[in-house]
Formats: sequence, structure tokens, C-alpha cells
Amino acid sequence: MRLGWYSDLTSTEKRTYWACFGGFTLDSMDATIFALMMPVLMTVLSLSKSDAGLLGSISLIGSALGGWGAGMLADRYGRIKVDQHLSVAAGIRQQLAKDAAKAGGMRLLDEHFMVIRQAMGLPKAKGAEAAQYLADFVEQMKASGFVAAALARHHIEGAGVAGKDD
Repeated sequence: MRLGWYSDLTSTEKRTYWACFGGFTLDSMDATIFALMMPVLMTVLSLSKSDAGLLGSISLIGSALGGWGAGMLADRYGRIKVDQHLSVAAGIRQQLAKDAAKAGGMRLLDEHFMVIRQAMGLPKAKGAEAAQYLADFVEQMKASGFVAAALARHHIEGAGVAGKDD
């Protein structure tokens, strides 16, 4: 059975297609979970229906604009470079806390709804010994207080250093 345009794709193009399909699937799942959680958010945060609609609209429009903007940047500067630079957005709670403090009359919920785990890695070709060295180095930097001191030195509030088993 021939599937038209799909049959004409190279293996790299097919992998790209399925990666995009997976990304869109996860993105739509994210939007669906947000929509399903909206009644809970309305109750907990005392939101009106119009506030909830505005929040949902802003979320979807922001997602679309962010994807469009990141795509344009990736076309111009390269996907890897853009991804590396946009990774700094992972510290969004800290920025929200600063903005809420400036604005006044706002608060952030104390509970985590998501934890962002940072990671380090190296090519598999370097072998198990290099991987163990890197793991030991990371644990040593955490245990010595170097990571916590770097967070404090750069005024990063609200972030924590994971324990050995985290």
C-alpha cells in the first residue's frame, strides 16, 4: 500500500515527521489538561468565567507566538543554538516571584506543579568511566556547596539543589 507523499520521504524526513507529530501530540495533551483543570483553577483562584477564558486564550496565543518566534529564530540562527539560549527560561518561577513582589497584591502558590530537572551529559562513545566521572563531579559540586553558592551569587531565588537521590 502506497501512502502518497509519505512514501516519498527519506528516512531522515520520516523521523522528522514523527518527531513533529509527537511534539504536536504532547502540546495538544498539554492544552487539553489545562482545559480540564480550568474548573479547579476557577474554584481555587476564584476566577470568573471571563477571567478563565482570558487565561486560556492568553495561554494558547502565547504558545502559538512562542512557537512561531522560536521557529523563526531557529531558521536564522540554528535549532541547537536557539534551544540552548531559550533553556534559561526554565527559571520562570523566580521571574514570576520578582514580578509578583513588584506588582504587589499578588502571590504564588507554594506547592510545585512542575519540577524542572537540569542535566549534564556526554557522548556514549566516551564510555562508562567518563559517565561515572561526570556523575561524581556533579555530586561533588552539589555536596561542596558550589552549586548553591553559584545560585546565591547570581541572585537566583526559589531554586533548590537536588539531593543525591533526587
